[in-house]
Amino acid sequence: MIRRRARIVALAAALLLLSAGGFAPALAQQVVARVNGEPITAVDVEQRTRLIQVSNHKTPSRKEVIDELIDERLKMQTARRYRIEISDSEVDNVVAGMAARMRASPEQFAKALAGAGISITALKNKLRADLAWNQIVRGKFGNNLQVRDREVQEIISSRQKNDKNAAAYEYTLRPILLVVRR
Repeated sequence: MIRRRARIVALAAALLLLSAGGFAPALAQQVVARVNGEPITAVDVEQRTRLIQVSNHKTPSRKEVIDELIDERLKMQTARRYRIEISDSEVDNVVAGMAARMRASPEQFAKALAGAGISITALKNKLRADLAWNQIVRGKFGNNLQVRDREVQEIISSRQKNDKNAAAYEYTLRPILLVVRR
């Protein structure tokens, strides 16, 4: 009779633990860093690592991931200080655009991310911070950041005259492509 009760209690405790999400809440609450009081959790680090792996096809170091998350928190804190709010619809539009480039619906895109172990919320948080930061930079510097091709060529020419051993490099900017396998 005592063994039976012990089994029932053990089973109830196991069910309670499973219904509460098992050990995931403990991992989610494990604070890795704080940025002006805002926590970065182990789950945040894991999600961002997966996102970077999928988008860049390389595994970043833990320090790189934490640094990126710290930058993201700082961007959002700065946005709040300037009272810049990025609406859910703005973020959803960017996600829809990403999904469209992959010839998928936003729902299919979210499922594909989930299949890669990435929460759509993690992606949306990154996008929201990037959109907010772009607004801050545009608002703060506006037209001062417009660099014309002619100006670039003039600087390159002046440097080449001064340095006879100079090497030339050509950079092509491409949008980041997220590959999702079905």
